[in-house]
Amino acid sequence: MNRKKHLKHYFETAALTAAVVCLNLLTKPEDPGFSSLLHIPYIIPALFSAVYYGRRYGLLNLILSFAALGIYNAATSTELRSFFHRQNLLILVITIFLIYLFGTIREIDRLKISKIRERLRTLVKENHRLKKISSAQLEINRELEERVTGQRTTIATLHKQMHRMDSLNLGKSLDVLIETVEMFTGATELTIWTQSSAGGFLHSPASSHKKGNFDSSEMLSIDDSIEGWVFRNSRIVSARMINNYENLKKMDRGRNLITMPIPINKQIWGVLNIEEMPFVRYNQYTEKLLEIIISLAEPALSRAVDHDRQIHQSETDADTGLPLFSQLYNMLNRYIKSSTETETRMSLLIIEMQNYAELCSQSPASSVKKLFLNLIDDILMTTAGTAEFFMHKSANQMSVLIPGLDGDGASLLCLEILGLINSAGWTIGNKEVFVEMIIGYSSFGENASDADGLLKHAEHLLEIQKL
Repeated sequence: MNRKKHLKHYFETAALTAAVVCLNLLTKPEDPGFSSLLHIPYIIPALFSAVYYGRRYGLLNLILSFAALGIYNAATSTELRSFFHRQNLLILVITIFLIYLFGTIREIDRLKISKIRERLRTLVKENHRLKKISSAQLEINRELEERVTGQRTTIATLHKQMHRMDSLNLGKSLDVLIETVEMFTGATELTIWTQSSAGGFLHSPASSHKKGNFDSSEMLSIDDSIEGWVFRNSRIVSARMINNYENLKKMDRGRNLITMPIPINKQIWGVLNIEEMPFVRYNQYTEKLLEIIISLAEPALSRAVDHDRQIHQSETDADTGLPLFSQLYNMLNRYIKSSTETETRMSLLIIEMQNYAELCSQSPASSVKKLFLNLIDDILMTTAGTAEFFMHKSANQMSVLIPGLDGDGASLLCLEILGLINSAGWTIGNKEVFVEMIIGYSSFGENASDADGLLKHAEHLLEIQKL
């Protein structure tokens, strides 16, 4: 590009010289060099070239002018020495000095302009960098402001989420945990990993990936993955830590922003891994918030894991997935045996669907039994997650065991459940149905002193309501 520019300047300088020589020949051929005008028409283009293009081009213009005049003199037999008398030499010296002076001024001016331009480029780059920092800082400030202004709502929401998590359904509890993490951190890609039945590997019981690019059948090696390292060492790993540890750097798959252990009963049960989240949310505050969420979720997860283990170890109802009556009886005896007389508070509810036969004549029995499941979440919310659910002796009955609840609390809970039953909209598939339910209850120590007594009293109340 510079070469083309120089060639253009050489051509334009030569063109200026040719224009002046042509003007000389056309207007005053008898006065070569415009000596009567002190050669000013030739001096001006040379000075112009020096100012506009540089010193070399001004001198080139002057040399070309002299060469053209020399050729013209030779062609007209004019003696060359007549151009080199004292006056012309003085004009030549002054012209060369002015060319050098103006050319030097131009070079200094261009150098200053170049420095100014470079400084402007630097300032523009710095301004762009500061603008990006300012924008990021603004986002962070906005995030902090939202956290401060929405603190009350946040605490209330977190409290509600913890109640929802306490469902004794491990899959649902993990889904609520993921939903809570997304809600409070803005994470868009996250996975929960726990130990697989295949030794030395982790599998994913729950995940959330907005892009849908996660294979739920994928398994990770406990020894060769960051998730496995967290599982083995019970330590949080953040993206900024990975480059500081060579062993973590070797295991890095580029999918670990925050990887945190999930403890249950002081042992590591699983690992929460956040793969993608907004930049402004990636900070130590978010890490502390995750620790709080997991700490608060531990009791609910512990009960859900125990319940899930119990279900897998025992028989369950094929339609509802709830443990059968035999498990209820064993649970009652276990609670009574492990409690002292002064500490024992426990209530049993039996919910019976009175129009079960009528509904089964209109819909499959499996779908009718699943109507009981619609009550579980509301009962868990009311009992702060302590209730445990079983199928009772008949297909139209569900039992609810609630540790820590006395007779007054049980009667009040029955009224609340009946209110929920009457106000809820019941559907089987897309068909709306009418459901009629009754509730019998009993409390340990008030109505009975053993498991059989609790069952008989609750069943007796049911029979009384049928009369």
